[in-house]
Amino acid sequence: MYDPLTRPSVRHHVDKFFNTISDSTIYKIKIPTDIIYGLLEQDPIITFSNYINFAQNNNFKDLNLDIRKYNIEGWNNQDNYSHSLQKLCTILWLLKDINSSKEVATPFQFIKTKYSYMVHPGTAKVIVSSYLSPIEYHEGFYVHSPQIDPTGMLLDYATGQINTTEEFISQFNFQKFFFKFRTMNITPRKKLNNQSVIPEKFYKWQQDIKNLNYSVLTYYDNYDPKLDPKQYGNRFNFDLNDEIKFVNEDTCLFHNITLNKINNVWYKS
Repeated sequence: MYDPLTRPSVRHHVDKFFNTISDSTIYKIKIPTDIIYGLLEQDPIITFSNYINFAQNNNFKDLNLDIRKYNIEGWNNQDNYSHSLQKLCTILWLLKDINSSKEVATPFQFIKTKYSYMVHPGTAKVIVSSYLSPIEYHEGFYVHSPQIDPTGMLLDYATGQINTTEEFISQFNFQKFFFKFRTMNITPRKKLNNQSVIPEKFYKWQQDIKNLNYSVLTYYDNYDPKLDPKQYGNRFNFDLNDEIKFVNEDTCLFHNITLNKINNVWYKS
């Protein structure tokens, strides 16, 4: 069995966070699903509806060809088309996976936005776990600093602190997913990466904070078709014609869920 604690890149970044002197603290978070909507900046239902509109407005033959192409060559998230197609596929894949396993295998990382919170990696996951196939609680971790979150509203749902590398890594199912970790120290002058797969851009607003010095540990999905083409290619090994059927302009069958369009928004029936 693969032991994540023996993987140098994992231990290096997690150790680096805990060995850095800062006012950042990692908290375990457990939020009831019926409350999470009020904490998130982005509405999962509206976001999901936009992806269904994307599917309705595109030819499935072209979409399926591009899925097979991107599975081999890698997904280019820099344009709206490939980004929307990947999110649509990810939602389907997660829905099928959660329906079969009855669990969310990896924790949510909660990130402070300017006015509320978000999760990463999580747009597609939250759509499934809070709406399409809702779980009872959303559990994960939050790297809190009084500099960026003085009110600490999310800490109302903290169940404890994470204080060691072993304790932190034990939260992840490394047998099912592969992740890269990154320890970042964010200051007003630090140049942040804008790539969508790397969550640095989500911290950009914080650089307006005077004398900011925020240490954060973050992780992201590390599916790389060049390193593991079989695993990556099998991730989206479905035909959209089998998974999404538009009965008419206002009714859609999405895997095993019926959707109805009401006031231009797709809702579960």
